[in-house]
Order: sequence, then structure tokens, then C-alpha cells
Amino acid sequence: MADYETLTYEVRQGLARITLARPDKRNAMNRQMFVDLAEAVERAADLDVRGVLLSAQGPVFCAGIDLTVLAEFPGTAADTFRTFVRIAQRPYQALARLEKPTLAAVQGHAVGAGFQLALPGTAGGTGPGQGARVERPPG
Repeated sequence: MADYETLTYEVRQGLARITLARPDKRNAMNRQMFVDLAEAVERAADLDVRGVLLSAQGPVFCAGIDLTVLAEFPGTAADTFRTFVRIAQRPYQALARLEKPTLAAVQGHAVGAGFQLALPGTAGGTGPGQGARVERPPG
């Protein structure tokens, strides 16, 4: 099992399992998780990997971006924000380029950046499973 700060990565029988591991924060994506996820997906391009399963610890798949990250930006230079956007886009770009079947095992909420991980066109998932609903928040 590979060591990452915000997720776990392991390969068994050709399946790379990437598990978001910030259940205390509802797996909200901070800067380190974007970096870790990109590295893990890029690692899954390995020839020994035939497919990828994205999952999460705890009752929520992913609450989206960690709002403490956004608190860093007011009053900063535009280049600083653009750099963060490139970091945040990297895992999604890696998933889009990955030429292997990818499935997201979603439990609980998948909001914003987390929902993007579960999108069929992005992560190669198959859409909502039994009992799943895709809803727009009220208001």
C-alpha cells in the first residue's frame, strides 16, 4: 500500500483502489488531497493495473472542496489562485486521460469536486446505483 497523506492506494489482482481518507472532514478536498489524488491516478496508469475503483472512508464520499482552502485566497495575487486551480484540475485531467475503466463507489453525499469524481464522463463510472439519487440542492 502506498503512503499518501489524504488517501490510501493499493493494487490487488489488477485493480487499483484509491480511497479518500479524510472522514473527519467528510473527505473534503484540500490542496494535499488534490495533489495526492493526481499522483495516485497517474500511478494507476501502470501496466499492472487493469481498472480503478475510487471510494471513501466514512459515511460521506466527498463534501467537495475544503472551504478552508478558499479562505487562503482573498487578497492574494491572481497568479496564486491560478496555480491552485491547476493543482485542483490535475486529478480530473489524469482521470480523463486514464485509459482504464474507472468506477466510483459513492456512499452518502458527493458534492461539487466530489460529484465530479463520480461523473460518468469524468471518472468512467456507470451512473447512479441502486438507491442512488442525483439531485439539485433546493433554492
